[in-house]
Amino acid sequence: VRSRRQRQMCIRDSNNTTGTNGVVQILSTYPQGSGYCRTVVTRLHYKSKERIFKEIACKESGHPGWRFQT
Repeated sequence: VRSRRQRQMCIRDSNNTTGTNGVVQILSTYPQGSGYCRTVVTRLHYKSKERIFKEIACKESGHPGWRFQT
């Protein structure tokens, strides 16, 4: 039995050779049609620069992969 409580997920990765690192964080998950969508924030760091992307990724039952909304 799944709990209705949403858990926040965070994935971190880094490359010590290049000094690159980043974090992908799922902010929310909600039902959409025959599947669900997730609000995802990605933060990338490279050579003292930071890029932040906020996207919505949706997964529908019966369809492979994710669909990203712009």
